[in-house]
Amino acid sequence: MACEAQSALAEWLKSKWHEMRWEEPPTDLFICDTPGEGLLAFLDKAELRGNDTVVFVGNLHTNSESYGYWDRATRHPEVRVILETYPAGLLFFRAQQARQHFRIRI
Repeated sequence: MACEAQSALAEWLKSKWHEMRWEEPPTDLFICDTPGEGLLAFLDKAELRGNDTVVFVGNLHTNSESYGYWDRATRHPEVRVILETYPAGLLFFRAQQARQHFRIRI
C-alpha cells in the first residue's frame, strides 16, 4: 500500500512504541505524510484496520488536491471521529461512537 510515512514524526513514533502493530493487520496506527490514493486504498480495505485503529494524515493543506483526498477520507462511512487541524488530521473507527467532526486551531 503506497502511503508515504517517512516524516520525522512517523520515525519517532515507530522508535518509541515498538509494541504497536505497524505492519500486520489490524494496524494500530496508520501514518500518511500526505493524503492521496494510498490513504483511500487503506480505508477501503476493512481487514487492514480494527475498531481501535487510528489514522494520522499530515500536510492536509499542501494543495487543493491533498485536501480533496482528505475530504474524501473523512466521508468514508466507517470513519466515526475526525480531528482536523490545519496541518494534520486524525481518523478514528470506533463503531460504538457517534460520528463527529472536530476542527481545532493550533
